[in-house]
Amino acid sequence: AEIHAIELCGRELEKRGPNCISIKMFSDSQAALKTLGSYPCTSKAVWNCQQTVWVGRTNRLTLVWIPGHVGLKGNEVADSLARRGATLEFIGPEPVLGLSYSTARSVIRT
Repeated sequence: AEIHAIELCGRELEKRGPNCISIKMFSDSQAALKTLGSYPCTSKAVWNCQQTVWVGRTNRLTLVWIPGHVGLKGNEVADSLARRGATLEFIGPEPVLGLSYSTARSVIRT
C-alpha cells in the first residue's frame, strides 16, 4: 500500500508538469523506500512506482524516511486516514491491494 501511495503522489506530480521545484515525499515505511531503491525489480507495482518517481525527478523529488508513531502530526493524520480507508468497502476500477502480512496477523490475533 505504501508503494501504491507513493506512486499515486508521483502521478499527481506528473499531471502538474515539470516545475523544477524541490519536492519531498515523506514515508514511515523503510521497507517501501528500500524496495524503491533496489534494482533489479521483480514486482510490477514496484517497477511502476520507480518509473513514476524517476519522472518526478524533473521536480527534484526526494523520498524521505520519517519515524512512525512518534507524534509527527502529518504522519499521524496519514495513518488515521489509512486506517479509516482500510475499513471502507472498495469502490472503483483501481487495483485492490491486499492486506499486509502484519495487518492480517494483527486482525487474526484480535
